Order: sequence, then C-alpha cells, then structure tokens
Amino acid sequence: MELKTLTPYGFASNTYLLTNERGSIVVDPGEKKVVSRLKELGVAPDYVLLTHAHFDHVGGVAVLQRQGAKVGCLAEEAPYMIGGKALVGFGLNFETFTPDFTFGEGEIELLGEKIFVYATPGHTVGGCAYLIDGKLFTGDTLFRESYGRTDLPTGDTRQLFSSLKKLLSLQGDYPVYPGHGEPTALSHERKFYS
Repeated sequence: MELKTLTPYGFASNTYLLTNERGSIVVDPGEKKVVSRLKELGVAPDYVLLTHAHFDHVGGVAVLQRQGAKVGCLAEEAPYMIGGKALVGFGLNFETFTPDFTFGEGEIELLGEKIFVYATPGHTVGGCAYLIDGKLFTGDTLFRESYGRTDLPTGDTRQLFSSLKKLLSLQGDYPVYPGHGEPTALSHERKFYS
C-alpha cells in the first residue's frame, strides 16, 4: 500500500493514509483539518483504524464516519470512544462517534490487505499497533527512542513496558510510524533499548 504521512497539526499527532487500488485507510485522524487535507488529495477513506481513544488521535473521526468511512478499534478501547467519552479530552470539544467494528489481537483483512493487530496496553487499556504491508503503526506506545506516557486514565507502566517488549520482539525489521514524532525502525529501537 502507498503511504502518506499527513502533516501533524495543532496537537502534533501523526495521521497516516494508506491506499491501494481498492481504496484507502486512515490511521488516527487526530483533527478535523485532516479531512480538508484528504479532500485536497482527492481521497474519501473507506476505513479509519484507531490506535487509542485520546482526543488528539480521534478528533477527525466523526466527520470521516459521516462521509462513509467505517471506524475500527481494539475491543478493549471501544467503550472509551462511544459517545465521545475519549479517555482524555483536556476540556476540549470534539464531535462524538461510535466505532463501527471492533477486533482483538490477530489478523483482520481490509481492502484485500492482511493487517496484523497487536494489543499494546499501557498508554491506554486498549491501545494497539498495526502491521500493514510491512509498516508498523505504533500509536503512542513506541516513539523514536521513547514511549508514551502512563499517567493518564487507564495508563499502566508495567503494561506499557510489556507492550514495548512485545513490539521489539517481533521477527524481522519494520519501519515504525509512531503517533507523534519522526518515523524510526525496529532495528534502531532494539539497539536503543538494549
């Protein structure tokens, strides 16, 4: 799948667009401004995949859902997305939505692509990472030489370190596309954490 990183906006969250001949998937549309950028690109996404329920990763979801995109997330995180109960909103208003489908850890298929879902609790109780076409999208679990905070609701430091170990133990090397900051690679992160 072809990958585009949509420039982070006010919350410095990365949004990713993956396309193939069958359609497109957006990972973590953090702000409504993402919708304008997709329109400029001539893309109406078929699916939205969410790594977790923090407001800076879900702010553009409701608009895309109204436009026809189906929204999915890990089942453990769904209760925090229903009706706008984002885990952390910091008093900001954002449009509510309810996921269209949920899943557990394992393999799903969208647009003819096999997507591997890894449950990565710690930053949030139902955080996850996606391996799509050889690219690893880690949300706020793994950043370049860093990791997500655990002091917000449902965060858990022990779980986060277990999730980091899980990701760093994956077979092979993959480019890593985090929820914030620059891309990295599993090989680099393994060296950094060793």
